[in-house]
Formats: sequence, C-alpha cells, structure tokens
Amino acid sequence: MFKFSTKWQKIYLPFIALLIGSFFSYNILRWLLDFELGWVTLPKWAWNFWIPFFFPWIPIFIWYRKKLNLLDYRHDKLRRTIPFLCAFLISLPLIISQFNLHKAAFEIITVQVPATIKNYPEERYFRINRFGLEKKLTCEDTLLSINIRGMRGGNNAKIYLNFAGRFEGQETIYFGVHYQDQLNNIKKYEKQNEEVAVFLNESRLAFTKQDFQEFAYFEKVVAPVDKKPYIDALSACNIDAGEDSLILIPRKRSHHFDLGRSIFDYGIAFIVLFSIFFLFTFRRKISNSMN
Repeated sequence: MFKFSTKWQKIYLPFIALLIGSFFSYNILRWLLDFELGWVTLPKWAWNFWIPFFFPWIPIFIWYRKKLNLLDYRHDKLRRTIPFLCAFLISLPLIISQFNLHKAAFEIITVQVPATIKNYPEERYFRINRFGLEKKLTCEDTLLSINIRGMRGGNNAKIYLNFAGRFEGQETIYFGVHYQDQLNNIKKYEKQNEEVAVFLNESRLAFTKQDFQEFAYFEKVVAPVDKKPYIDALSACNIDAGEDSLILIPRKRSHHFDLGRSIFDYGIAFIVLFSIFFLFTFRRKISNSMN
C-alpha cells in the first residue's frame, strides 16, 4: 500500500540532501581550487557551465538512481528519463550560482595606475583611475573555426577577432578586446567572405570608436587557454608576451553582490525545482517488492 511517508523518506529527503549537498560541495570545491589556492586554472566556461552541468550526474547515477528505481514505473522510458531530470534540476542552480560566487569571492580593487595591479596577484577585478591605451600599437588576430552541428545536418562558422595592446608606459601589462560572430557555413564561399569582411570592418570600427574610460572595471585573464588569443594577437605584431604577462579585459556589467537578494532568489529557485520533481514522482508508487 502506498504511503507518502515512505516516499518522503526514501525519495524526497535524499533528493533534497543531494540538491543542497551538490550546491555547497561544488561551490566550496571551486572556491578552494580556483579562487583561494589557484591550483586549477580552467577556462571560465568550464567552471561556470560544463563542470556544474555534469557534477550532479556522479552521485545520481552511482547512488540516487537506486532510490529512484524503488518507484513503480509503467514505462522503462520514464525510468531512464527521471535521473536525467534530477541531474538537470540540480545542475541549474549550480550554473546560476557561479556568477554570484565570482562576485562574492573577489572585490573590485581600485588602483591609480595599471602598474599597481601587480601588487595584488590574487585579485581579479580592478578599477583603474588613470590609464591610457597605445591603440596605435594595437595588434589583432582573426580565427575562423567551423562548428559542425550533426544533429541538424548543418554547419556554423564562428569567427573571432581579438585585439590586444599595451597600456601606456607599461611593457608587460596589456588590454584585450574580443569580438565574435556566427556565420552560416552553408552559403557560397564568396558570400561568406563578404560577411567575414563586414564583420571585421564593423569590429575594427567599433574598437576604434570605443571610449575605454566608460568601462566600469577590468578583469584579469587567468586561465592560459583564455590568454592565448590575446598572446597570439600580440605575436602577430612581433610582441613577445609571455604567460606571466597581465592581460586585462574591460567590463561594463555591474559587479555588485547582494547576499540577501541572492538567498531570496535561490530560495524561490529551490521551491520551483523541488515542485517540478515532486510533480514528476508524486503519482508513482513505491514498488511493493521493494517496500
């Protein structure tokens, strides 16, 4: 006979524990390895998306799937689907939390000139009161990569344009600006070349007209794979910028962190996610053979 208390104990409480445990364990793990100790300098897109996306899959498919199998499913397809639903529901707040984690981990350090940034090797965000850019010595590097989407049978061509140059009076502190666009690779070669030329011209014009004084702050590039496009751009101008060089990316978005607002947002998200999971499993009974 179906008892909600049994399902609460065997299904819902473990899910809540898994949701909360994954949230705190991943954020603490990243805080230590990436922010505090700096042992693992992966690209931001890996820390912010791919790792938190797959992180919950490990405990779900090793431990929690056995508990989900206690439910009596009418179709095997649903039995295979619910673990993936759980992984998605748990990974979603992990991904969203990474932006707030970044803001909580690092304050914006205000410096008078770029050279002072070297006094803060552990910090990543800086507001520079006085600086100039040597735009005449700005270098650029263009990369065209093909991204094949096999599921749809079509191709996308992604083009990247990276600018890099020196801050005035600095030999090892550089700024970097990134532009990108996506092209339809199915079009004729001549048409695609025209679109590439338009993108390059528009990006160069936007860079030339850009007033860098209006940016809110600069972000220091940490991961070597993120530095590489700007180092390649500098190499195109015969500037040998080593991996120890500082590369700063201008940012416009606000860096303000509101703990109270974040707790409220994640509380609402938790209620919504648990409600979705509850609706998916409420009508499934605990199998009599496993009671």
